[in-house]
Amino acid sequence: MIARFYLTRLPLVLLAAILGWFLADGAGGGADPGDPFLLRDDARPPATPAGTAKTTTPPPAAVPGGDLAPAPAPVATTPPPCPLPKVPELPKYPWPDPVVPTDPPNLLPINGELARHLENVPTEGALPEEKVEHAHAAGKIYFMRALYLQTRITAGSVAALEPAAGFEAPKTVPEAQARIQEYLGRAAFFLTKVRPHPPYRFWSEALYLNAWALTLLGRLPEAVDYLQIVGRTRSQTLYANYARFSLVFHFLKEGRGPLAAHWLAQLGKVEPQHEALLAAARLRTAVATKRPELADSATLAHLGSLTADDPLLPHLLDRAAALCLVESFDRACVQDHLRRLDGPKKTTYLGFLAGHAKDREGQLERVCALIKEGSP
Repeated sequence: MIARFYLTRLPLVLLAAILGWFLADGAGGGADPGDPFLLRDDARPPATPAGTAKTTTPPPAAVPGGDLAPAPAPVATTPPPCPLPKVPELPKYPWPDPVVPTDPPNLLPINGELARHLENVPTEGALPEEKVEHAHAAGKIYFMRALYLQTRITAGSVAALEPAAGFEAPKTVPEAQARIQEYLGRAAFFLTKVRPHPPYRFWSEALYLNAWALTLLGRLPEAVDYLQIVGRTRSQTLYANYARFSLVFHFLKEGRGPLAAHWLAQLGKVEPQHEALLAAARLRTAVATKRPELADSATLAHLGSLTADDPLLPHLLDRAAALCLVESFDRACVQDHLRRLDGPKKTTYLGFLAGHAKDREGQLERVCALIKEGSP
């Protein structure tokens, strides 16, 4: 009987045990220590305090084959292949923009005749042909008075005017500056009246001076328009050529090399004191347009003729060096330049050459080869 009792109760006991095991697992405790998808409590990272940014460190990058990528090597600075001259510092230069001055800032011999000219110029309406010369003279007198007053400011003596000035001396610099603006405005007014009369024999000069006055008034677009009006004519007068000369510098400053080259091609002779400036214009345009033929032998002659203290010389040497690298390293070009230079100028030139060559693959080696050979 007893054996039969246990045999009949045994299935119930086993069933209760199994049920109790499942209930205990669901109510009391966390993950199975062997569960591969969850961390045990003792394996979890410490909690991040509130307000603290959580940072993570990315794993090392892998490369094909399972190896870790090596750390990037520090960039090594490749020393130059030979001792090179120091790259010179290029000083600032007051390039014309847009007018190349042609007249010294002095009072004109006709300065005292201003009143007579003013009487013959109508202030309103069209200017009769027979009055054009008076408008030109009045505008030019006012313009030269403005330049003259500026020299007085520069000299620190605005109140000390020449007896022939013909006007009351300003007492202070601000008064002189205001007078300059007034005279420039009057100059532009009278010189503008000459524009509709191209048959007038001094038409180019009047328009050129008008462009100069407009430039000093800060009206650059109008000034450029007047220069181009004069430049487009067939005139080979001094002022027509200087209008073209001025446009070369204006478009170089704007980075418009083809337009600078256009006006350079239209340019005739300049005065002797501006021949070195013309050489600089040719070199700058040749580099800007990658047209070495624009720098002729007369241009390159200035490399050797300018004195060492000429402020224009460093700019000529710099552009000449750049000219030999416009497409690739032109050894013959460099040798031609070096033949024209003495010791100090040659050193400066080679410094500029090294500066232009340093970022071009393989060109510093060629510069070194020339230096080692002592070429020329």
